[in-house]
Parts: sequence; C-alpha cells; structure tokens
Amino acid sequence: HYGGLLDPDDYLFHPIHITVDEGHGGHVGEFAERYLDTEEKRRSARAAYFAGAEATRRCWDAYEGASW
Repeated sequence: HYGGLLDPDDYLFHPIHITVDEGHGGHVGEFAERYLDTEEKRRSARAAYFAGAEATRRCWDAYEGASW
C-alpha cells in the first residue's frame, strides 16, 4: 500500500511494528477461551472482527487512484 510514498529509511518502522504486533497477538487464543465463554459472545466477537476488516478494506479502497 505504501509503494512510492516512502523512502527506504521509512521502511525501518515496519519490522518493529510487526514484531510488536506479534507480541501483542500471541495470547489471543487464551483471551478468547477466557472471555468468549458463550456462543453469543463468540458471535459478537466474530461480527466485530468482520466489521473492522470491512472498514479497513473500504479505507484502503478509498486510496485507489489517489495521488500524493
């Protein structure tokens, strides 16, 4: 998504960001087992996840053809 927008030095951010994301996401399964203990909670969490994914997709789609 960032082609042509960033200089090579700007890419230094991404490995750090990925490492931190992996660290934060490493316990998602444990979190889900502990707090999503009913089918209603699991359905709600799935709906929230898919709504967020759709919002992200629409955000990136809005940049198509944009010039900087």
